[in-house]
Amino acid sequence: NVWLDAQGRLHLRITHRSNQWQCAEIVSARTFGYGSYRFEIDSEVDNLDVKTVLGLFTWSDDPAYADREIDVEGSRWGNAADSNNAQFVVQPYDIAGHLVRYDVPAGISDSTHAFTWETNRVSFQSLRGGYSPSPDPTNIISAWNYSLAVPQTGDENVRLNLWLYTGSPPAGNLEVEVIIKSFQFVPLDLPQPALLKDITRLANGLAQFSIQSQPDRRYQIQTTTNLIDWQEAGVVLATNVSSVFTETNSSASGTRYFR
Repeated sequence: NVWLDAQGRLHLRITHRSNQWQCAEIVSARTFGYGSYRFEIDSEVDNLDVKTVLGLFTWSDDPAYADREIDVEGSRWGNAADSNNAQFVVQPYDIAGHLVRYDVPAGISDSTHAFTWETNRVSFQSLRGGYSPSPDPTNIISAWNYSLAVPQTGDENVRLNLWLYTGSPPAGNLEVEVIIKSFQFVPLDLPQPALLKDITRLANGLAQFSIQSQPDRRYQIQTTTNLIDWQEAGVVLATNVSSVFTETNSSASGTRYFR
């Protein structure tokens, strides 16, 4: 029900096996906290089975702050006549001002759904195509700012799931699949520079070194032979405070410098 394809995309699938409908969920192993949560989808949201729910959200097993649940959900909740097929929610959903329904138009096979969680507000966006901090207005499907009762960050994690409303079989009685192109989290705090350490030259002449850095940051590694003309050697997504970078190719010979 959950797998990665050759392009690194995540597949969530509702399947029918052993005379049972089985749903899909993936849960992050860690807490991310305040920041921007961005989910890019490589599937059309508007044509999901009417009884299917796609959830992109945070969740804590601690019931405080309504489980710290912040949702972007794609569903008609069993109502085929509903003109809307998605919603932004800060739980509990049944309190006025905590939920906004909207429509993701037909034919959009690449869309990004994001929320930025701050101490005093949560800002939601759904966009055509990939994420942009300043999107073209024509690419904004829906946007909403919430500030009524913002939950504090705690032990929540990120969850992506695809499930059946009320546990009933899909209305079309067919298996359902959604493809997640990417998930990205960007913290709110200012980035700190990385520290390059323990550089070695491998047998093939390429360089390898360790990087001490902040998690959840992308770092561009640059190289030069003259300390003037710097070129990109690669990009590292730091998933831990320490990682290893290895050059993939280099046409330069002799002494090289890195930053």
